[in-house]
Amino acid sequence: MNRSIIKTIEDLSLNAWPSHQIQIYDGWLLRFSYFYTHRTNSVEQIGLSTIPIDDKIEYCQQIYRKWGTPAIFKISPMVDRIFDRELERRDYAIEHTTQVMVMDLEGFHSSAPRPDGLLLEQSIPRRWIEGLFELKGTTNAMHRKIVPSMYRAIPMDTIAASIWQNGKSLEAQVTLQPGETKELLVVLRWIRNSNNFGLQINTVTLQNVENQLLIQE
Repeated sequence: MNRSIIKTIEDLSLNAWPSHQIQIYDGWLLRFSYFYTHRTNSVEQIGLSTIPIDDKIEYCQQIYRKWGTPAIFKISPMVDRIFDRELERRDYAIEHTTQVMVMDLEGFHSSAPRPDGLLLEQSIPRRWIEGLFELKGTTNAMHRKIVPSMYRAIPMDTIAASIWQNGKSLEAQVTLQPGETKELLVVLRWIRNSNNFGLQINTVTLQNVENQLLIQE
């Protein structure tokens, strides 16, 4: 995969999952969300650096120490491997991995049935978020306070998909359609049980889409 496509995916990913707070620092984004997720609570490199790396790492560590969360650095294929080795020298280790899968939907056909209880909505209602909290077992009061505003801050058109049975959500997923590109980005999925609801939701959502699918889990 060429760097241009990787850069597009990274930009879409950044826009698709906003943080509660962002500080811009010499071409780096210091993202903070009370450690709700790794991606929304990490340092992301988006531009050229002019300040020595040692000084920048020290500054980031100080800021995250002030915020009361770990200092996490997102390493994508766009980041120089020298930086990765510098973190390793400082005893950093891989904490979390995000899988990005790309599929060309040209000629996509599927006979997968529509799951019972599937609800598709053009916005992200409070009901969907409450179902997500239940799926993830989210009890942290601060997370329950800030996460709804993070979803409302998504700048792209969204489709909120969920499966409900007996008043409870079995799965919650968000699909985003950036208006300026032809990519469809699926960024969030949590499954409560072993039923293959994720595949069924993807199929129903994509049946009328003629573009490319990017899935992040």
